[in-house]
Amino acid sequence: KAGGKTEELIEGLVTPISKLDTIVSYIQKNIIIAEDLKDRSFGTVLKDKKGSIYEICGLTEAMLSEAELEADYLLVHSARTGFIDNDFISYDQFQIPAIRTKIDSNYYVVIPYYKYLPIDYLPEHVQEQPALIVSNNDKVHGKFWEIPVGKMTNNSLAENYDITISEDGILNVKETKIANGSFGYEM
Repeated sequence: KAGGKTEELIEGLVTPISKLDTIVSYIQKNIIIAEDLKDRSFGTVLKDKKGSIYEICGLTEAMLSEAELEADYLLVHSARTGFIDNDFISYDQFQIPAIRTKIDSNYYVVIPYYKYLPIDYLPEHVQEQPALIVSNNDKVHGKFWEIPVGKMTNNSLAENYDITISEDGILNVKETKIANGSFGYEM
């Protein structure tokens, strides 16, 4: 069922980034986080439009793989839980599931259960944090990887002001702001 839905979503799309964006956007808009602890197949998650955060990430990874994108499941350490001691690793240190995809030598890390989170933006609490890779690729499975800083596009805020003064001394101010990255997401 996940393969059929993937084919439906990516039909006519050519670039890997458009496939990534389309699949992740579909998951974010249509699948909600389940309140119960049931164990669901990916087909059930698609049909019921709900699943655990782990199931949502697993479905996303399966759909990205079906779209012929290189994808790995990640378990990420959150900066909110404090320092990580590499000499004492426990499961509760890696509770944020995410997916990484490599496109044109750039890694994109997506958290598909965060609604409306752009594919090129990461919240600060996961940036530069260690992640445990869960993969079918034995070369990377079980290894640690550091989440990149920020995102794939630049954080920038451009402001432009156009001020005109009328004959009676009244100021007319036109302000234009263009925000990218975390600034745009926060706005």
